[in-house]
Amino acid sequence: MPEFVVSTLAGSGTPGFANGNGTNAEFHFSDPITNWIRASGIVVDRSLNVYVTDAGNHCIRKIDAAGNVSVFAGSPGNPGHAGGKGTGAKFYWPFSLGLDAEDNVYCVDAINWDIRKITPDGTATTIAWTKNEPWNMTVNKATGDIYYSNIWASQIYQLKKDQSFHDVIAGGFTWATGLACDHDGNIYTVGMGNQAVWKIEANTWKTSIIAGATNNEAGYVNGLGTAARFTNPWGLAADDAGNLYVAGNGTGDGGANADQSIRFIKASCNVRQLFINENLYRP
Repeated sequence: MPEFVVSTLAGSGTPGFANGNGTNAEFHFSDPITNWIRASGIVVDRSLNVYVTDAGNHCIRKIDAAGNVSVFAGSPGNPGHAGGKGTGAKFYWPFSLGLDAEDNVYCVDAINWDIRKITPDGTATTIAWTKNEPWNMTVNKATGDIYYSNIWASQIYQLKKDQSFHDVIAGGFTWATGLACDHDGNIYTVGMGNQAVWKIEANTWKTSIIAGATNNEAGYVNGLGTAARFTNPWGLAADDAGNLYVAGNGTGDGGANADQSIRFIKASCNVRQLFINENLYRP
């Protein structure tokens, strides 16, 4: 496993709004009043542009490969619902993002209950209204199908690309948060209350725990499959090889959490630690 060095790509560490390069930029991810937002939208396109949901500023930001931050879509400080290009669009709480094979960005808005498609030039269009409050999403790049989840009902919805199907495909989780899709079309979600990572098999939608406790037991243990332990896992991403990355999260009130790291789950379901805070992990 290679070594990783953690560095700041963009952001000052202080909540606010400012475009600019690197640490001259500011985002509003949380503050002492809205520390529960925990927006988890981040995707990277083929040109290595990074797109981030800036929920506190009601917009989506773009970070190019040189670390230059700009507004991709949305009107900073002006919540609402409107299609349009760049700052002509309006979002309320853009919470999660997905990316298709053509580098179109998709966004779910937890207040507007919609799914927005944003083309590479920043033009945002509503393509569907969700059936529940959407908090996280992912896109199957091979098919263009969209998946989103609701934390409280803990259900996963599928919206087929042609919109011929839009309904629940899986449930029974406790606080389903992060979502990811692998190259085979399998869907993964984090059950924050289950302290586990679940797999939802493509087409059959059969669910199983692939990493973490089967009895909701919290902890911090690396290991194979269900021998591993998580404490309030939140974010989830998949790479092209089918490996998963799980981000720990503080509690809903911003309190302490034993798991403030990024964990790596090899496709064989072996859980390893990548980072704790900004410490380099050397296996």
